[in-house]
Amino acid sequence: QGAQCRPFDDNAEYMVIGEGSAAIVMKPLQDAISDGNHIYGVICSSVVNQNGLTNGLSTPHPGAHASGTKLGDTIEACGIQMAFDRFKSKKAKRNANKAYIGSVKANFGDLGEGAAGIISLIKVLLAFHHNQIPPQTNFDTPSGDIDWKRFPFRVNTQKVEWRPERGQARVAAVSSLGDASTNVHFVVQDFKQQTEDNFEDSVENLEPILISAATQ
Repeated sequence: QGAQCRPFDDNAEYMVIGEGSAAIVMKPLQDAISDGNHIYGVICSSVVNQNGLTNGLSTPHPGAHASGTKLGDTIEACGIQMAFDRFKSKKAKRNANKAYIGSVKANFGDLGEGAAGIISLIKVLLAFHHNQIPPQTNFDTPSGDIDWKRFPFRVNTQKVEWRPERGQARVAAVSSLGDASTNVHFVVQDFKQQTEDNFEDSVENLEPILISAATQ
């Protein structure tokens, strides 16, 4: 297969190193709304921890980091499965295997401490913006070491339309693991921006509905 990064694939062999940098602009949500900025997404929650000693770069602890090594991706998949089995709601269980998982490292390689995490976040924000989940690059044969029947996610090999359902926001999670055993996890959702003109129009069109009833 050559020196290719192949996350979650049965032919995964290499952690391909890349070089690059990236940046985003972050603001408190109300400031971004007041300034009229285009909002690509909203960070709902984030957590950082440090798990100390590890067995090396190719065997990271659980998280959707997907460096493209067969052992590492299997450990991550098991960790994700354990977390979702423990915490997901009954509704989430009914929707099992309807969500997708992927890794941008197949496109750019592992950008290490410079941009590995931020470029994964940018991928999610652009998926919100374009209403599409891009196909996973270099994924041909699902890894035989992952229990895909129990695993709560699918790897898509074709572009998937991703539009918000009525009254519901689209939500995604991003994980990135550092060389020194530092783990970062973000939960982000899309944001439908309401312009000031639309807000004023909606207020002008409001009509009161009077409701009365007996006190007893």
